[in-house]
Amino acid sequence: MKLKILLFILLCYHLSSAQVSDIAIEGIDIKWSHLFIDSSFIGYQIDSDGKNQFDFFNTNDDHILIRNNDIYVVLVNGIHAGMGAMVERINLSTGDKIWQAVYDKRTTGEYEFPSYMYINEENQLEIINFRSNGIYQFGESFWNQGKPSIRFFDIETGEQANEIIADQDDESIPLLHFFFERTKLVPRNNSLMYYNNGTYFADSIGIYGLELEKNGLRIDTLHQSFQWDTSKFTHYNESIFRHDDKFSVLTQFINIDNLTQEVKVHELNNNFEPINTHNISAGIDYEQLLDMTKFDYKGFELIGKHDVFTSNSLGISVYYFDSNAELVESYRFPQFTFYGFKSYKFKDQLGSLFARTIAIGDDSPYCLLQFFQSDGQGNVSLISENKIENRHAVAIRYLEQLENGDLIVLAHFLKLQEGSANGIFGTRFLELLRFSSDQINLISNTDNVNTSTPYLKIYPNPASHTLNIAEGRGIDHFEIYDIQGRLIKNNISFAPQIDISDLGSGLFQLMSYDDTGRLLYISRLVKE
Repeated sequence: MKLKILLFILLCYHLSSAQVSDIAIEGIDIKWSHLFIDSSFIGYQIDSDGKNQFDFFNTNDDHILIRNNDIYVVLVNGIHAGMGAMVERINLSTGDKIWQAVYDKRTTGEYEFPSYMYINEENQLEIINFRSNGIYQFGESFWNQGKPSIRFFDIETGEQANEIIADQDDESIPLLHFFFERTKLVPRNNSLMYYNNGTYFADSIGIYGLELEKNGLRIDTLHQSFQWDTSKFTHYNESIFRHDDKFSVLTQFINIDNLTQEVKVHELNNNFEPINTHNISAGIDYEQLLDMTKFDYKGFELIGKHDVFTSNSLGISVYYFDSNAELVESYRFPQFTFYGFKSYKFKDQLGSLFARTIAIGDDSPYCLLQFFQSDGQGNVSLISENKIENRHAVAIRYLEQLENGDLIVLAHFLKLQEGSANGIFGTRFLELLRFSSDQINLISNTDNVNTSTPYLKIYPNPASHTLNIAEGRGIDHFEIYDIQGRLIKNNISFAPQIDISDLGSGLFQLMSYDDTGRLLYISRLVKE
């Protein structure tokens, strides 16, 4: 039988904050919700004209910017068919749209992907884009053609003031080398940042400055400290962060001769001179290293003077270093997978906050939105679980805590259509939500735990033979994982004491569940 190739469908979308959101959340009130998208796209079909079209909006944490009392969101339209993009300015207090700018909506097979945005010193919104000349072929890469550009928007009206497109024919502007020969990927996922009236990009060689000239873009090499044999190593994606009085750059490499991988965090001062290097891959077995670097990192942060918090497509990891940048401990939290979680460091609270959505079933009319909090010491607690009606879980794209403690969440939801199969067909919603932190029961310190928040206390820790359980509210059973996220013991019934004499010495994670299988806590456990 001849295999029929189904094509993507292009349906109408509605881009108006005036749309009425039917979102209903049990367990927590939302201050407002802003509905960006109400468009069908999931599934392979042929539109009424038989055209190969694909239309939906997407975004990630590099496409959201909060300034003063407004939030700016860039959305990509037609990520594979190349239909351009749009940006909205939204009032942070009310969730109302202030203006919307849809730009470069093409139908020629070209592709535009916003990589980074910021507000410059002239009070303009700048969006750095990648413009591809290639036509996407399903299952094939097309990152071998194109050029970067910068678009300028009036901050008050949203009107596009200007666009600078790199001239790839000008040999004095090494853009093809910069964007393709070295990086192989469009710079994104935190690899670009704005600092001190300049835009900086980090790759496996160093940090670069992106400057504007009358005739186009110019790239200056500011620092080249990460020396590698480029004939021997290739790399994935990098991240750059500005914090305190230094920069941190995360790099990932693959030795193409023996397929070994290395992940490092480089610290640099204001002059882009190296201060220290943390070798995250040191002391980690090859199997876990493959898991760590199999997909792009979604971000990393320093959570202490020397400690690194990372999240990638397969989970969340925390690495603890001593003053000599030697790896002391590392933890990988299983259960937290790419589809349905996003993680950010707290500004004024303990540790980190995680959010994820969970699909109850392929045909379920609701999903769960969960918030977890980490104390930065290997312990994680479920602090809020909320049932969301009329939504099927897809993913959390953005999570941020405002100065007053409120939480901003950008989520992809799927509303299943009648006759849908396994969640393939449906209407995708991209929704921006604002929650009050008071209702999420954020824990400000370990001595003041809200009684409605599940809480676990274990002792002694370290333990040699027996682990005592105290204050384990809501727990039905346990599982024990090693620090590489591998299951060691399961189906351990709740009891005041747990026998751990059969465990070898080392660091473990005690996972606690209720009688429905819901994860309540992750506890750091040291076996002597």
